[in-house]
Amino acid sequence: VFGNWAWGESSYCYVCYNCTWDAPLVEKEQMKQIVVVVALFVVVLTSGCTQQFREAAALETLQVGEHSLQVAVMRTPEEIQQGLSGSDKVPGDGMLFLLPERQEAHFWMKDMRYPIDIIWIDDDRVVGVAEQVPPPSDGQSLDSLPLFSSGQPVTAVLEVPAGDFRRLELATSAAVLFQ
Repeated sequence: VFGNWAWGESSYCYVCYNCTWDAPLVEKEQMKQIVVVVALFVVVLTSGCTQQFREAAALETLQVGEHSLQVAVMRTPEEIQQGLSGSDKVPGDGMLFLLPERQEAHFWMKDMRYPIDIIWIDDDRVVGVAEQVPPPSDGQSLDSLPLFSSGQPVTAVLEVPAGDFRRLELATSAAVLFQ
């Protein structure tokens, strides 16, 4: 990758390998250190350490009643299935699930670590809520996890930190506008 220049055997351009120039030669041990630092940088950049930066950049605005919320939006089946499972907190003000079609929605709390409010949305209105939905108990089996259902067809689901539905004084008839 680095050509002979990197290993201190000649002094030609390490970018194009065609021209020669008088450049300081890099010793083999220095090059190993550079490679290790670059590799660590790539690992950190692609790891979960930067997840919160990606989430912050991906937040979109959702108007619910009088409140403008910054939410992460899940669109694909894979994103919808993953949801908040395994996360330490709700990104921004919440997570919005845009369902592929109008349907009765069923959610569970698999791998959740904290309670949430689940807000059911049909087109442009809040039509229901499941408040203070608790995370599973330690050791609780998947087959014993309760399902939380919308009870009617909906087009979207909004998950917010537990208590936010009441704290924001939302109502089941609140208008919803996705910007």
